[in-house]
Amino acid sequence: MDDLKKSIGRRIMEARRKKKMTQQDLADQIESSYGYISEIESGKKEPGITKCIRICMALDISLDHLAGAPRLSNGIPSDFNAKIRNLDDDQINILRVIIDELDRQNKERLRNEMK
Repeated sequence: MDDLKKSIGRRIMEARRKKKMTQQDLADQIESSYGYISEIESGKKEPGITKCIRICMALDISLDHLAGAPRLSNGIPSDFNAKIRNLDDDQINILRVIIDELDRQNKERLRNEMK
């Protein structure tokens, strides 16, 4: 369990630093204290689910990333949502066209398999 606390703390620290936030910045956003964030990042404390959700929202990371899961249960990479958020409107429309075409192909394949 200590390894899990340390891993969670390390991922929080990495995400916080990536966003160029201080521990105090994060503490302010999740309505907590600097000391609490410090203890989490050092692996001394384990945040509860409510704090985990607030931390994830503040750092723009997913709970599966925080837990160390490389992929969501449906197989989608955990960083996929963050990457999509960085796309502009034209890129999102292109992505929709690609997904619609893949969906059409999958449905056609399933129909052919049912014959």
